[in-house]
Amino acid sequence: MDLDVEVNPSGLDDEYLAGLNRSFGNWGDRSAFRWDFQREVGSRVADLMVLRDGGSIVAGSAVSYRTVRFGNGELLVGIMTGSWTLPEARGRGAFSAIIDESRRLLATRGGTVLIAFVTQDNASRRRLVAAGCLEVPTWYVASNAETPLPDHAPAVEPSPATIGELYRAHRRWQGEGTGAYVEYPSVGVWASQYVDRPLPVERLTAAGCTCLVERSATSDRVLWIDGTDPRAAVAALLARAIAAGRQLFVFAAQAGLASAGVDLGMVGKPGSIAVLDALEGVNGDPGRSSLPAEWRLQAGDRA
Repeated sequence: MDLDVEVNPSGLDDEYLAGLNRSFGNWGDRSAFRWDFQREVGSRVADLMVLRDGGSIVAGSAVSYRTVRFGNGELLVGIMTGSWTLPEARGRGAFSAIIDESRRLLATRGGTVLIAFVTQDNASRRRLVAAGCLEVPTWYVASNAETPLPDHAPAVEPSPATIGELYRAHRRWQGEGTGAYVEYPSVGVWASQYVDRPLPVERLTAAGCTCLVERSATSDRVLWIDGTDPRAAVAALLARAIAAGRQLFVFAAQAGLASAGVDLGMVGKPGSIAVLDALEGVNGDPGRSSLPAEWRLQAGDRA
């Protein structure tokens, strides 16, 4: 179908949010919209796009920008954020158009690498693979009604750590591994990503690990784990969630963290970080880069 792409439209926030909620069931409210698409991160705000078919908005997406450290240098990376297509418009090329426009936008902003977080069975992943992406494995691990209560799980307590201490711990965690990671230039920028979110975030200590856990209406979502025994921390957080009648959700870019949840009886779903180069030749700059094949990320980095 012929699609008209409009970038950063004015006065369409409510219509865009309605499209997200219709596409995903219960995506979020205006506070989530502002946090995802209108928040400044390191002096940059996301670019928003809508796709029209005959004047009607049928799809939308955003590109959020982050500075990423990779090897001895840094890259401006675009993250495909909040991509949606209305049910009646699916299978007609909308997401392919979103990929093309996202790459173009990124290149015009001086960026070199576009990424998207997808599950293995997601239709969007197939379009990204067709576009030539590199795939970096990830996992989505969640408890359900059949997940057993862990044996002898340690207690979970509130953490006394300050925001500054958490920020420094995050920086240490990044330096202990290899791979590309998001650069947060200040404690304030880091806190805006990990702590000051639309949903409440708890600072917890579990099995000697400091954890940040975001609480939705029915689930505990692990944003960050720092410490020497994250497997024991997952067990502690799982026991706490089950006791409260809640689900525990863990996104993992490291296989060991994913296997910790699966070994405890949680359900694991494979996914990937889809990594694409920006377009060549925009504004006379080839803008090509070596694609990072390893990423050191936590769940809180994804938005």
